[in-house]
Amino acid sequence: MLSGAPKGRYICDALYGIIYFPEFVWEVIPTIELQRLREVRLCNINSFCLTGGANINRYEHAIGTCYLALECLKSWPALNPITEDERRQLAIAALLHDTLNAPLGHSIQYTESKDGYEPEKHFKGAITEGHAEQYYYRQAQLEPIFFGMNGNLIEKISKNDFLPINNIISGKGRLGPLINGTIDLDNIDNVYRFAYHLGIVRSGKNALELAKSLFIESGKLTVKQNAVPLLREWFDVRRKLYSFLLLNPEEFSAKCMLEEAFQFAKSQRVTYSWHDTDYAFLTELNKLPSAREIVREFLFSINNDLSKSITKQALNDDISEAFKRKDYCLSPKVKIEDIDNGWKLTDKTKEYLIENVGDAFNVFKLVPRPFEISTTVRRLMAGDLYGCIGIFSSSKIEERSRFKDVMTKRAIENRASEIVRALKGRFGTATVIFHLIEDINKTQRKIDIRTDQGNIIEIGKPLNRLLIGAFFRNQQLSMYSLPNSDEMGKIRSHIHKYLSSILTDQGLTAISLYEEAVMYTE
Repeated sequence: MLSGAPKGRYICDALYGIIYFPEFVWEVIPTIELQRLREVRLCNINSFCLTGGANINRYEHAIGTCYLALECLKSWPALNPITEDERRQLAIAALLHDTLNAPLGHSIQYTESKDGYEPEKHFKGAITEGHAEQYYYRQAQLEPIFFGMNGNLIEKISKNDFLPINNIISGKGRLGPLINGTIDLDNIDNVYRFAYHLGIVRSGKNALELAKSLFIESGKLTVKQNAVPLLREWFDVRRKLYSFLLLNPEEFSAKCMLEEAFQFAKSQRVTYSWHDTDYAFLTELNKLPSAREIVREFLFSINNDLSKSITKQALNDDISEAFKRKDYCLSPKVKIEDIDNGWKLTDKTKEYLIENVGDAFNVFKLVPRPFEISTTVRRLMAGDLYGCIGIFSSSKIEERSRFKDVMTKRAIENRASEIVRALKGRFGTATVIFHLIEDINKTQRKIDIRTDQGNIIEIGKPLNRLLIGAFFRNQQLSMYSLPNSDEMGKIRSHIHKYLSSILTDQGLTAISLYEEAVMYTE
């Protein structure tokens, strides 16, 4: 029951209860850029097992972060005053910090990260110039953002506020560490909101109290000494949460399926807009026609002094000569077309992929095998997930780059499939696929923060590891059709040995599946 006279419009939040905002926040809330976030999950996928957190949207999180920002400033030390302009800019930055997130959030962002895209660093350019620099989703400036509507945020924010807001979102300036740091208001709300919906915590009271204890002093994020226990609790809640998000086999499998579908769409040169919503993005993937998957069987390499800018005719002549030397019979007319990372050579019914590596060429045979991208998407939506062989942890983070190369990754997966197929029986046609996640300061991180009494508080330790999930693509070996534990134990052992060998990592460990659930009750 509310006491006192009504204070006007409000938002009823799951974590913090009734929230009242100043008028300048209400002016921004109806913008198309922010309202789109009601259809973009905070959880990167529609999680099959983490049901409480599956449908929290980023709009809800944006509202919560904005509220924490305003409450934080209410408790700001009087000797370190905040101007009204700074208050407005911090609140709006907190409200808008996720507006550049792609559909399915970080799952797609990680796939695109090799191109250097970081949403937090491109806010001003995307909003004022209509594009996100270096981002695969970059589209025309006037492309509708949400339900056929164009963005209108630029009409609601003062021109003088754009740069300060951009700096805060990217962690710069006096107030930037409050939104983008090792611990910040964004992460406090994110962790507690997700944990609340998963049942790890029962309220947002401690999140609010922790936010009120933070301030900036001498350019450094500072916490009140009496709030250190709250800081330790946040760290523990975060550890439990990220263990669910990164180690749950179903969650891992779904991310694997999503990335495979997205990567295949990219190979077909299908483009999307960064402002698609989750459902719209998956719907478009589901519409893609069936196509062949490229299964690469390495044949041979050609090494010569050819120019990197070789003409198609010169390439044709050289490849033809190389094929002749290897006793491959090519017809006089060989079709060569540009594809990603090289060329495709077609000779009658045979096709080859020629990968250009500097002054050398690797030649692979293209083997027809149907790949229904819609089948993968539908399986994902139905919870018919790839069967999990195991999740492995390696300290060799640098090996991630090998798996980013499509050809190398496919060769590794083909060999793993051969190892499993050698066991015969129901594994005679098994297809193994790997999905990698960089666990860099996620399940664990080190926090160094100064208190208002001058003490340096250190919590946790840095964690840098590569998580490698191994899965069966075959529908008859889905997550809920896997054989008994003894058979799976044997396969897991073979894959463990194989990965240890190719990574030259004798310290590679197999993570006990579902152990993250034990932390829930600790």
